Amino acid sequence: MPHPSLPSTMRALVQTGVRQLEVMERPLPELAPHEILVQVRRCGICTFEQRIYTGSKDFPLPTITGHEASGVVAAVGPKARTSLQVGDRVALDLLDRCGECYYCRRGLGNHCVYGFGGKRQLGGFGQYVAIHPRQAFKLADGISLEEGTLAEPIADVVRSIHRGNGRAGDVALVIGCGLMGQVHLVVGRAWGLRVIAVDVNQRRLATARQLGAEAVYNPAQDNVAAAVNALTSGHGAPVVFLVAPGAQAAKLALEAVGIGGTVVIYTANYPPVELPIDLNLLHYKEITLTGTESRTAQEFAQGMELLNSGMLQLRPLLSAFYALEAADDAFQQALAGDSYRVILRVSE
Repeated sequence: MPHPSLPSTMRALVQTGVRQLEVMERPLPELAPHEILVQVRRCGICTFEQRIYTGSKDFPLPTITGHEASGVVAAVGPKARTSLQVGDRVALDLLDRCGECYYCRRGLGNHCVYGFGGKRQLGGFGQYVAIHPRQAFKLADGISLEEGTLAEPIADVVRSIHRGNGRAGDVALVIGCGLMGQVHLVVGRAWGLRVIAVDVNQRRLATARQLGAEAVYNPAQDNVAAAVNALTSGHGAPVVFLVAPGAQAAKLALEAVGIGGTVVIYTANYPPVELPIDLNLLHYKEITLTGTESRTAQEFAQGMELLNSGMLQLRPLLSAFYALEAADDAFQQALAGDSYRVILRVSE
């Protein structure tokens, strides 16, 4: 049971239907003896929540979504094995893993059948969540709760970069410079990649320059593949991160990747996109074409190390902040595509 000083109810943003949000009073989550209770302070509006909101992604409703969350430990269960204490500021990994299903046993905990799309609610848009201690990571003193909401995106990018097999000093092409493209940029640079940013939006390219991109190109104006060849002595990019949807972006990725290189498809496509591929291109250039989805527990821990190091320039990626009551406005700004990450102030 929660500590008697805690409230019996909480406020939560509940999605009740397509484009229908309502702030409701809900019972405080029941705390199991081995769990901790976290008061959620901030939570980002990811494209995952945006797709549920618009109905382009099926998800059981009504529900409390939100998974890019940070907050403060409010209670610790009597049997919780953790060094965390009440009052600690934490970033949350709201994709838990059972450790026992087929995918978990194969080291693919990011596909755990009890994670997203499984039996567990996300909950980051509610004021409290009861979670296993392994899902909470203490934030360093210099890292804000707002920056803490980016722990999950950083962890996803850690997996993406692992999938790309890039080496320090390699040129890495990032196609698409929204929030996740910019996170690829800052994490890639922290690991020694020479990042080239590509987008049709000049404002996003300006942000990429601010964050340290070695070069930026607009495919509506520039011959990106030729420019990449010029920067790599004709070899092409060893790794390309496809962080923009659509067939044209994918075509550009395959044109720019070098012999033996890897194209990592990071972004999802809604609706699905079919792409005719010249199989000889993959065959003769020995190109690896792969996807990436979410992250494992180990990759979340790696991402937290990067976040807590203070090496990552993140503040330019935090675009706007809204109270729960203004969630409709927050979602409209997030959907407009002119922002990086829009954050809900879930509680104070």
